[in-house]
Amino acid sequence: MAGVLQPIADAGVAGATYPNGEPARWEHASVIADQTLYVFGGRSGDGNTKDDFAVPCMALDLSAKLSASSAVWSHVCSKNGPQLAGHTATINPTINMVMLFGGNAPSGSLHASNPLRLFSAEIRFWNTPTNSGFPQPLVNHSASLDTTTGDLVVYGGQTRDGGLLSNSTLRMVTDPDAHELLQPPPEKPFVIIVSPSTTSASASATRPTSSASASESKSTPASASRSSSDASSSTSKTRSSSSSSSSSPSSSTASTSSPSSSPRPTSLLSSLLDDGGGGQDGGILGMARRSGDSSSDTKPLMTWANDTLPYGVSGRVGHTLTAVNGTLMVVLGGDSDGALVSMKTLFVYDAPRQAWTQRTAGGRIPAARRNHVATVVNGTKIIVHGGANAAAEALGDVAVLDIATWTWTQPKITGAPAARYAHAAVQAGPYMVLTFGRAD
Repeated sequence: MAGVLQPIADAGVAGATYPNGEPARWEHASVIADQTLYVFGGRSGDGNTKDDFAVPCMALDLSAKLSASSAVWSHVCSKNGPQLAGHTATINPTINMVMLFGGNAPSGSLHASNPLRLFSAEIRFWNTPTNSGFPQPLVNHSASLDTTTGDLVVYGGQTRDGGLLSNSTLRMVTDPDAHELLQPPPEKPFVIIVSPSTTSASASATRPTSSASASESKSTPASASRSSSDASSSTSKTRSSSSSSSSSPSSSTASTSSPSSSPRPTSLLSSLLDDGGGGQDGGILGMARRSGDSSSDTKPLMTWANDTLPYGVSGRVGHTLTAVNGTLMVVLGGDSDGALVSMKTLFVYDAPRQAWTQRTAGGRIPAARRNHVATVVNGTKIIVHGGANAAAEALGDVAVLDIATWTWTQPKITGAPAARYAHAAVQAGPYMVLTFGRAD
Protein backbone atom coordinates (compact mmCIF):
# COMPACT_ATOMS: atom_id res chain seq x y z
CA MET A 1 0.00 0.00 0.00
CA ALA A 2 1.10 3.55 -0.73
CA GLY A 3 1.34 4.68 2.87
CA VAL A 4 3.44 1.84 4.30
CA LEU A 5 6.85 2.89 5.57
CA GLN A 6 9.56 0.53 6.74
CA PRO A 7 12.68 2.23 8.16
CA ILE A 8 15.96 0.35 7.91
CA ALA A 9 17.76 2.92 10.06
CA ASP A 10 16.55 5.86 12.09
CA ALA A 11 17.62 9.45 11.60
CA GLY A 12 20.96 10.41 13.09
CA VAL A 13 23.29 13.25 14.01
CA ALA A 14 26.99 13.74 13.53
CA GLY A 15 28.99 11.15 15.45
CA ALA A 16 26.03 8.90 16.23
CA THR A 17 26.29 5.13 15.90
CA TYR A 18 23.43 2.67 15.40
CA PRO A 19 23.02 -0.55 17.44
CA ASN A 20 24.52 -2.55 14.59
CA GLY A 21 27.70 -0.44 14.68
CA GLU A 22 27.06 1.57 11.54
CA PRO A 23 27.67 5.32 11.88
CA ALA A 24 24.97 7.84 11.05
CA ARG A 25 25.05 9.21 7.53
CA TRP A 26 23.15 11.63 5.33
CA GLU A 27 23.34 12.91 1.75
CA HIS A 28 23.78 9.31 0.59
CA ALA A 29 21.95 7.43 -2.19
CA SER A 30 20.38 3.99 -2.47
CA VAL A 31 19.15 1.46 -5.04
CA ILE A 32 17.85 -2.12 -5.07
CA ALA A 33 19.35 -4.80 -7.32
CA ASP A 34 18.69 -8.55 -7.14
CA GLN A 35 16.97 -8.32 -3.74
CA THR A 36 19.92 -6.41 -2.32
CA LEU A 37 19.70 -2.88 -0.98
CA TYR A 38 22.81 -0.82 -1.75
CA VAL A 39 23.58 2.41 0.10
CA PHE A 40 26.26 4.55 -1.50
CA GLY A 41 28.35 7.05 0.44
CA GLY A 42 27.05 9.96 2.45
CA ARG A 43 28.41 12.19 5.19
CA SER A 44 29.12 11.03 8.71
CA GLY A 45 30.60 14.34 9.93
CA ASP A 46 30.38 18.05 9.21
CA GLY A 47 33.90 18.55 7.86
CA ASN A 48 35.44 17.79 4.48
CA THR A 49 38.09 15.23 5.38
CA LYS A 50 38.02 11.55 4.54
CA ASP A 51 36.84 10.76 8.07
CA ASP A 52 33.79 13.01 7.56
CA PHE A 53 32.54 10.82 4.71
CA ALA A 54 30.89 7.42 5.10
CA VAL A 55 32.19 4.23 3.53
CA PRO A 56 31.66 4.06 -0.26
CA CYS A 57 29.04 1.30 -0.21
CA MET A 58 27.02 -0.95 2.07
CA ALA A 59 24.81 -3.88 1.04
CA LEU A 60 21.83 -5.42 2.81
CA ASP A 61 20.16 -8.68 1.79
CA LEU A 62 16.42 -8.04 1.45
CA SER A 63 15.54 -11.68 0.84
CA ALA A 64 16.15 -12.49 4.50
CA LYS A 65 13.93 -11.48 7.43
CA LEU A 66 14.65 -7.85 8.28
CA SER A 67 14.77 -5.92 11.50
CA ALA A 68 15.44 -2.19 11.41
CA SER A 69 17.35 -2.37 14.69
CA SER A 70 19.55 -5.34 13.81
CA ALA A 71 20.13 -5.10 10.07
CA VAL A 72 23.37 -6.80 9.04
CA TRP A 73 25.21 -4.70 6.48
CA SER A 74 28.05 -5.90 4.27
CA HIS A 75 30.85 -3.65 3.04
CA VAL A 76 32.04 -5.99 0.31
CA CYS A 77 30.88 -3.49 -2.34
CA SER A 78 33.10 -0.72 -0.91
CA LYS A 79 36.37 -1.94 -2.42
CA ASN A 80 37.71 0.71 -4.85
CA GLY A 81 34.50 2.72 -4.51
CA PRO A 82 34.42 6.52 -4.10
CA GLN A 83 33.53 8.45 -0.96
CA LEU A 84 30.77 10.86 -1.99
CA ALA A 85 27.93 12.94 -0.56
CA GLY A 86 25.15 14.87 -2.26
CA HIS A 87 25.34 12.59 -5.32
CA THR A 88 22.73 10.45 -7.07
CA ALA A 89 22.65 6.70 -7.74
CA THR A 90 20.52 5.45 -10.64
CA ILE A 91 20.25 1.82 -11.66
CA ASN A 92 19.63 0.39 -15.09
CA PRO A 93 17.92 -2.86 -14.06
CA THR A 94 18.35 -4.40 -17.49
CA ILE A 95 22.10 -4.71 -16.95
CA ASN A 96 22.25 -4.19 -13.14
CA MET A 97 24.51 -1.19 -13.64
CA VAL A 98 24.42 1.65 -11.11
CA MET A 99 25.42 5.12 -12.30
CA LEU A 100 26.69 7.46 -9.56
CA PHE A 101 26.77 11.07 -10.68
CA GLY A 102 28.17 14.18 -9.02
CA GLY A 103 28.45 14.86 -5.32
CA ASN A 104 31.06 16.26 -3.00
CA ALA A 105 34.26 14.32 -2.26
CA PRO A 106 36.81 14.60 0.57
CA SER A 107 39.55 17.18 0.18
CA GLY A 108 42.36 15.80 -1.96
CA SER A 109 40.33 12.81 -3.10
CA LEU A 110 41.37 11.14 -6.34
CA HIS A 111 37.67 10.98 -7.21
CA ALA A 112 37.10 14.73 -6.85
CA SER A 113 37.29 15.69 -10.53
CA ASN A 114 35.36 12.87 -12.18
CA PRO A 115 31.57 13.23 -11.93
CA LEU A 116 30.65 9.70 -13.04
CA ARG A 117 31.29 6.29 -11.49
CA LEU A 118 29.80 2.97 -12.53
CA PHE A 119 29.08 0.05 -10.21
CA SER A 120 28.14 -3.38 -11.53
CA ALA A 121 25.74 -4.97 -9.07
CA GLU A 122 26.14 -8.18 -11.07
CA ILE A 123 29.78 -8.67 -10.12
CA ARG A 124 30.18 -5.89 -7.51
CA PHE A 125 32.85 -4.14 -9.49
CA TRP A 126 33.60 -0.41 -9.75
CA ASN A 127 34.62 1.37 -12.95
CA THR A 128 35.48 5.02 -13.51
CA PRO A 129 35.21 6.22 -17.12
CA THR A 130 37.57 8.96 -18.25
CA ASN A 131 36.18 12.41 -17.63
CA SER A 132 36.88 13.93 -21.05
CA GLY A 133 33.96 16.17 -21.93
CA PHE A 134 31.86 15.29 -18.88
CA PRO A 135 29.97 18.01 -17.03
CA GLN A 136 31.46 19.19 -13.77
CA PRO A 137 30.29 17.29 -10.72
CA LEU A 138 26.97 18.72 -9.53
CA VAL A 139 25.69 18.55 -5.95
CA ASN A 140 22.11 18.18 -4.67
CA HIS A 141 20.79 17.57 -8.16
CA SER A 142 18.37 14.80 -9.15
CA ALA A 143 18.63 11.92 -11.61
CA SER A 144 16.46 9.22 -13.12
CA LEU A 145 16.53 6.60 -15.87
CA ASP A 146 14.81 7.05 -19.22
CA THR A 147 13.79 3.45 -19.84
CA THR A 148 12.94 4.22 -23.46
CA THR A 149 16.56 4.94 -24.36
CA GLY A 150 18.54 3.85 -21.30
CA ASP A 151 19.72 7.44 -20.80
CA LEU A 152 20.67 8.84 -17.43
CA VAL A 153 18.70 12.09 -17.04
CA VAL A 154 20.14 14.65 -14.60
CA TYR A 155 18.25 17.81 -13.66
CA GLY A 156 19.30 20.85 -11.64
CA GLY A 157 21.87 20.98 -8.86
CA GLN A 158 24.78 23.33 -8.43
CA THR A 159 28.54 23.22 -8.73
CA ARG A 160 30.57 22.31 -5.68
CA ASP A 161 31.64 25.88 -5.10
CA GLY A 162 28.01 27.03 -5.18
CA GLY A 163 28.73 29.30 -8.13
CA LEU A 164 26.21 27.86 -10.57
CA LEU A 165 22.59 26.93 -9.99
CA SER A 166 21.71 24.80 -12.98
CA ASN A 167 18.42 24.67 -14.86
CA SER A 168 19.83 22.19 -17.34
CA THR A 169 18.64 18.69 -18.10
CA LEU A 170 21.75 16.64 -18.87
CA ARG A 171 21.30 13.36 -20.72
CA MET A 172 23.99 10.69 -20.64
CA VAL A 173 23.31 8.90 -23.92
CA THR A 174 24.34 5.26 -23.62
CA ASP A 175 22.75 4.02 -26.87
CA PRO A 176 22.64 6.62 -29.69
CA ASP A 177 20.69 4.20 -31.90
CA ALA A 178 17.80 4.32 -29.42
CA HIS A 179 17.34 8.01 -30.25
CA GLU A 180 16.68 7.52 -33.95
CA LEU A 181 12.91 7.26 -33.53
CA LEU A 182 12.59 10.17 -31.09
CA GLN A 183 10.80 13.28 -32.28
CA PRO A 184 13.43 15.90 -33.18
CA PRO A 185 13.45 18.94 -30.87
CA PRO A 186 12.62 22.47 -32.07
CA GLU A 187 15.23 25.16 -32.29
CA LYS A 188 14.23 26.84 -29.02
CA PRO A 189 13.14 25.32 -25.69
CA PHE A 190 9.92 26.28 -23.97
CA VAL A 191 7.57 25.00 -21.28
CA ILE A 192 3.88 24.21 -21.69
CA ILE A 193 2.01 25.62 -18.67
CA VAL A 194 -1.19 23.77 -17.80
CA SER A 195 -3.79 25.30 -15.48
CA PRO A 196 -5.60 23.13 -12.90
CA SER A 197 -8.77 23.17 -15.01
CA THR A 198 -6.96 22.11 -18.17
CA THR A 199 -7.06 18.40 -18.89
CA SER A 200 -4.81 18.38 -21.94
CA ALA A 201 -1.50 19.99 -22.77
CA SER A 202 -3.25 22.76 -24.74
CA ALA A 203 -2.18 25.70 -22.64
CA SER A 204 0.08 28.69 -22.39
CA ALA A 205 3.62 28.17 -23.62
CA THR A 206 6.51 30.23 -22.36
CA ARG A 207 8.99 30.60 -25.22
CA PRO A 208 12.41 32.23 -25.39
CA THR A 209 11.39 34.20 -28.48
CA SER A 210 8.19 35.91 -29.60
CA SER A 211 8.40 34.69 -33.18
CA ALA A 212 6.75 31.32 -32.51
CA SER A 213 3.30 30.45 -33.73
CA ALA A 214 0.39 31.76 -31.67
CA SER A 215 -1.05 28.41 -30.70
CA GLU A 216 -0.04 24.92 -29.74
CA SER A 217 -2.22 21.83 -29.65
CA LYS A 218 0.21 19.64 -27.81
CA SER A 219 3.35 19.70 -25.73
CA THR A 220 6.43 20.37 -27.86
CA PRO A 221 9.89 18.96 -27.07
CA ALA A 222 12.41 21.19 -25.36
CA SER A 223 15.60 21.88 -27.21
CA ALA A 224 18.56 19.58 -26.94
CA SER A 225 21.52 21.62 -28.09
CA ARG A 226 22.71 20.16 -31.37
CA SER A 227 25.75 22.28 -32.18
CA SER A 228 28.73 23.41 -30.18
CA SER A 229 27.67 27.04 -30.62
CA ASP A 230 24.17 26.30 -29.28
CA ALA A 231 25.61 24.29 -26.41
CA SER A 232 27.85 27.16 -25.36
CA SER A 233 24.84 29.31 -24.52
CA SER A 234 22.52 26.71 -23.06
CA THR A 235 23.30 26.92 -19.32
CA SER A 236 22.21 29.87 -17.21
CA LYS A 237 23.41 31.28 -13.93
CA THR A 238 20.28 31.91 -11.89
CA ARG A 239 20.81 34.28 -9.01
CA SER A 240 17.71 36.49 -9.15
CA SER A 241 14.53 35.60 -7.31
CA SER A 242 12.54 35.30 -10.53
CA SER A 243 10.07 32.46 -10.80
CA SER A 244 8.56 30.86 -13.89
CA SER A 245 8.15 33.52 -16.56
CA SER A 246 4.43 32.90 -16.99
CA SER A 247 1.67 32.06 -14.58
CA SER A 248 -0.79 29.28 -15.15
CA PRO A 249 -3.56 30.42 -17.49
CA SER A 250 -7.18 30.38 -16.45
CA SER A 251 -8.29 29.24 -19.90
CA SER A 252 -7.42 26.07 -21.75
CA THR A 253 -6.94 28.09 -24.96
CA ALA A 254 -3.40 27.77 -26.20
CA SER A 255 -1.35 30.95 -26.34
CA THR A 256 2.24 32.05 -26.55
CA SER A 257 3.96 34.58 -24.33
CA SER A 258 7.38 36.16 -24.56
CA PRO A 259 9.81 35.90 -21.65
CA SER A 260 10.71 38.69 -19.30
CA SER A 261 12.53 41.61 -20.88
CA SER A 262 15.38 41.26 -18.39
CA PRO A 263 18.70 40.34 -20.02
CA ARG A 264 19.53 36.69 -20.46
CA PRO A 265 21.94 35.49 -17.76
CA THR A 266 25.52 35.06 -18.82
CA SER A 267 26.31 31.63 -20.22
CA LEU A 268 28.38 29.47 -17.89
CA LEU A 269 28.55 26.31 -19.96
CA SER A 270 32.33 26.63 -20.06
CA SER A 271 32.21 26.43 -16.26
CA LEU A 272 29.83 23.50 -16.27
CA LEU A 273 31.86 21.44 -18.72
CA ASP A 274 35.32 19.97 -18.27
CA ASP A 275 36.73 20.67 -21.71
CA GLY A 276 39.67 18.32 -21.94
CA GLY A 277 39.39 18.36 -25.70
CA GLY A 278 36.38 16.05 -25.48
CA GLY A 279 33.82 18.24 -27.23
CA GLN A 280 32.13 16.48 -30.10
CA ASP A 281 30.22 17.60 -33.17
CA GLY A 282 26.42 17.93 -33.12
CA GLY A 283 26.02 19.07 -29.52
CA ILE A 284 27.56 15.91 -28.08
CA LEU A 285 29.70 17.14 -25.23
CA GLY A 286 32.23 14.37 -24.94
CA MET A 287 32.81 10.65 -24.90
CA ALA A 288 33.81 8.14 -22.25
CA ARG A 289 35.83 4.98 -22.46
CA ARG A 290 36.83 2.61 -19.72
CA SER A 291 39.78 3.81 -17.69
CA GLY A 292 43.08 2.88 -19.31
CA ASP A 293 41.54 2.33 -22.74
CA SER A 294 43.26 4.74 -25.11
CA SER A 295 42.21 3.01 -28.32
CA SER A 296 41.16 5.61 -30.88
CA ASP A 297 38.67 3.28 -32.56
CA THR A 298 36.82 2.24 -29.43
CA LYS A 299 33.12 2.98 -29.72
CA PRO A 300 32.09 5.53 -27.07
CA LEU A 301 30.34 3.97 -24.09
CA MET A 302 28.40 7.17 -23.48
CA THR A 303 28.05 10.77 -24.59
CA TRP A 304 26.52 13.84 -22.96
CA ALA A 305 23.84 16.12 -24.39
CA ASN A 306 22.36 19.22 -22.77
CA ASP A 307 18.70 20.34 -22.75
CA THR A 308 18.21 23.64 -20.93
CA LEU A 309 14.91 25.04 -19.72
CA PRO A 310 13.99 28.61 -20.75
CA TYR A 311 16.01 31.11 -18.78
CA GLY A 312 12.83 32.37 -17.07
CA VAL A 313 12.71 29.01 -15.26
CA SER A 314 15.37 29.10 -12.58
CA GLY A 315 17.33 26.08 -11.46
CA ARG A 316 16.97 24.33 -8.14
CA VAL A 317 18.67 22.09 -5.59
CA GLY A 318 17.45 19.61 -3.00
CA HIS A 319 14.51 18.52 -5.17
CA THR A 320 13.44 15.09 -6.44
CA LEU A 321 13.05 13.81 -10.01
CA THR A 322 10.76 10.79 -9.97
CA ALA A 323 10.19 8.60 -13.03
CA VAL A 324 6.62 7.42 -13.57
CA ASN A 325 6.23 4.46 -15.94
CA GLY A 326 9.78 5.12 -17.07
CA THR A 327 8.84 8.04 -19.32
CA LEU A 328 7.37 10.94 -17.32
CA MET A 329 9.69 12.48 -14.74
CA VAL A 330 8.15 14.72 -12.08
CA VAL A 331 10.20 17.42 -10.32
CA LEU A 332 9.02 18.16 -6.79
CA GLY A 333 10.07 20.69 -4.18
CA GLY A 334 13.60 21.91 -3.62
CA ASP A 335 15.21 25.31 -3.28
CA SER A 336 15.38 27.86 -6.09
CA ASP A 337 17.39 31.05 -5.59
CA GLY A 338 17.21 30.76 -1.81
CA ALA A 339 13.47 30.10 -1.55
CA LEU A 340 11.63 26.80 -1.26
CA VAL A 341 9.49 25.84 -4.24
CA SER A 342 5.82 25.18 -3.50
CA MET A 343 4.73 21.56 -3.80
CA LYS A 344 1.78 22.95 -5.73
CA THR A 345 4.03 23.78 -8.68
CA LEU A 346 5.06 20.72 -10.67
CA PHE A 347 7.45 20.40 -13.59
CA VAL A 348 6.93 17.24 -15.65
CA TYR A 349 9.53 16.04 -18.16
CA ASP A 350 8.41 13.77 -20.99
CA ALA A 351 11.69 11.95 -21.55
CA PRO A 352 11.04 10.31 -24.95
CA ARG A 353 9.82 13.59 -26.43
CA GLN A 354 12.22 15.81 -24.44
CA ALA A 355 9.26 18.03 -23.48
CA TRP A 356 8.62 19.99 -20.28
CA THR A 357 5.18 20.77 -18.87
CA GLN A 358 4.42 22.93 -15.83
CA ARG A 359 1.33 21.90 -13.85
CA THR A 360 -0.48 23.18 -10.79
CA ALA A 361 -1.46 20.46 -8.33
CA GLY A 362 -4.66 20.40 -6.30
CA GLY A 363 -5.81 18.71 -3.11
CA ARG A 364 -4.08 19.01 0.28
CA ILE A 365 -0.79 20.58 -0.71
CA PRO A 366 2.07 19.47 1.57
CA ALA A 367 4.46 22.02 3.05
CA ALA A 368 7.30 23.27 0.87
CA ARG A 369 10.52 21.37 1.49
CA ARG A 370 13.94 20.35 0.29
CA ASN A 371 16.15 17.27 0.75
CA HIS A 372 13.08 15.01 0.94
CA VAL A 373 12.63 11.62 -0.76
CA ALA A 374 10.09 10.37 -3.29
CA THR A 375 9.23 6.95 -4.74
CA VAL A 376 6.53 5.57 -7.05
CA VAL A 377 3.82 3.00 -6.28
CA ASN A 378 2.03 1.14 -9.10
CA GLY A 379 3.26 3.68 -11.62
CA THR A 380 0.43 6.01 -10.64
CA LYS A 381 1.28 7.60 -7.30
CA ILE A 382 4.36 9.42 -6.01
CA ILE A 383 5.03 9.03 -2.28
CA VAL A 384 6.94 11.86 -0.59
CA HIS A 385 8.47 11.64 2.88
CA GLY A 386 10.29 14.09 5.10
CA GLY A 387 12.72 16.78 4.10
CA ALA A 388 13.50 20.13 5.68
CA ASN A 389 11.30 23.24 5.78
CA ALA A 390 12.36 26.87 5.38
CA ALA A 391 13.52 26.96 9.02
CA ALA A 392 15.75 23.89 8.36
CA GLU A 393 13.54 21.79 10.63
CA ALA A 394 13.18 18.11 9.79
CA LEU A 395 9.77 16.94 8.57
CA GLY A 396 8.27 13.51 9.15
CA ASP A 397 5.03 13.66 7.17
CA VAL A 398 3.93 11.59 4.17
CA ALA A 399 2.15 12.99 1.11
CA VAL A 400 0.84 11.19 -1.97
CA LEU A 401 0.55 12.71 -5.45
CA ASP A 402 -1.88 10.98 -7.81
CA ILE A 403 -0.54 11.68 -11.31
CA ALA A 404 -3.85 10.73 -12.93
CA THR A 405 -5.47 13.80 -11.39
CA TRP A 406 -2.37 15.72 -10.19
CA THR A 407 -3.94 15.83 -6.74
CA TRP A 408 -2.21 15.66 -3.35
CA THR A 409 -3.47 13.71 -0.34
CA GLN A 410 -1.91 13.33 3.10
CA PRO A 411 -2.82 9.89 4.46
CA LYS A 412 -2.83 9.05 8.13
CA ILE A 413 0.26 6.96 8.87
CA THR A 414 0.90 4.76 11.88
CA GLY A 415 4.34 3.68 13.08
CA ALA A 416 6.14 6.24 10.91
CA PRO A 417 9.87 6.76 11.49
CA ALA A 418 11.35 9.89 13.01
CA ALA A 419 11.39 13.15 11.06
CA ARG A 420 14.47 13.48 8.87
CA TYR A 421 16.03 15.05 5.81
CA ALA A 422 18.91 14.24 3.45
CA HIS A 423 17.94 10.57 3.70
CA ALA A 424 17.39 8.05 0.88
CA ALA A 425 14.44 5.88 -0.14
CA VAL A 426 13.65 3.08 -2.57
CA GLN A 427 10.42 1.28 -3.32
CA ALA A 428 10.43 -2.48 -2.64
CA GLY A 429 7.04 -3.82 -3.70
CA PRO A 430 4.50 -2.23 -1.35
CA TYR A 431 7.20 -0.86 0.95
CA MET A 432 8.99 2.47 0.91
CA VAL A 433 12.38 1.65 2.42
CA LEU A 434 14.04 4.59 4.15
CA THR A 435 17.70 4.65 5.13
CA PHE A 436 19.50 6.91 7.57
CA GLY A 437 19.19 10.71 7.21
CA ARG A 438 19.61 13.65 9.52
CA ALA A 439 17.24 14.93 12.21
CA ASP A 440 19.05 17.96 13.68
